[in-house]
Amino acid sequence: MKKGNKRTIWNLLLKSKTVILTTHVRPDGDGIASELALSFILAAMGKKVHVINQDRIPEMYAWLPGVSDIVTLKDMSGTPAPKADVAVLLDCSSKDRIGKAFDAIRNARRIISIDHHEDSECFRDDCYIDPGASSIGELLYYFVP
Repeated sequence: MKKGNKRTIWNLLLKSKTVILTTHVRPDGDGIASELALSFILAAMGKKVHVINQDRIPEMYAWLPGVSDIVTLKDMSGTPAPKADVAVLLDCSSKDRIGKAFDAIRNARRIISIDHHEDSECFRDDCYIDPGASSIGELLYYFVP
């Protein structure tokens, strides 16, 4: 059963100028590739996009296009996170899965969660959860018009 309205969330992204994307602690290929894909889409629409994760990208994913643009909290070393209209949590089924990256997104005007886990909590301003999707990548494929 889907939770949230993807059209409403997409419209929030359309209206935003600056977006922060993040995925869960110890990121995997699904979360990394999904945040990169969404960042490319939003950037092509003229949005300023920042991809900020708590943890480093595992070396096995270093070949992904755009991976060198992903910033970790350690890379920021005390630099304040950019101000954002919207922060998007990808594949974060609960608040504890965000980890310390929450510090980088907490001041966004709105925080959106997009997830595919059945037990996902809708703990932010807006969410779209589709447990019928096998991955966040598949969910985004059908999410983006």
